[in-house]
Amino acid sequence: MAVVLLAGCDDGGGGGGGDGGATDSDHFPGSTGPRTLVCSDPTGTHNQDDDGDGFSECEGDCNDGDVEFYPGAPDVDGDQIDNGCDNYTPTKT
Repeated sequence: MAVVLLAGCDDGGGGGGGDGGATDSDHFPGSTGPRTLVCSDPTGTHNQDDDGDGFSECEGDCNDGDVEFYPGAPDVDGDQIDNGCDNYTPTKT
């Protein structure tokens, strides 16, 4: 069995993160039945760029409600905010 992880996507459960969806044969805890991968639906809300920065949640936008957050955005030294969606948080200096 191949497991494909889609960064920035969830299983639609509202808690964020998620197991990426699939079916209850995927062996993820809490998996209870067939599900559609949120990012596999090209018309789904997670595939739409809500803030106009050129990236959707499925493309790695970690805050699709703010144009300042997108993959590759510059992080401001010392503000402790991950603007680039790369799990790098600039420390205070």
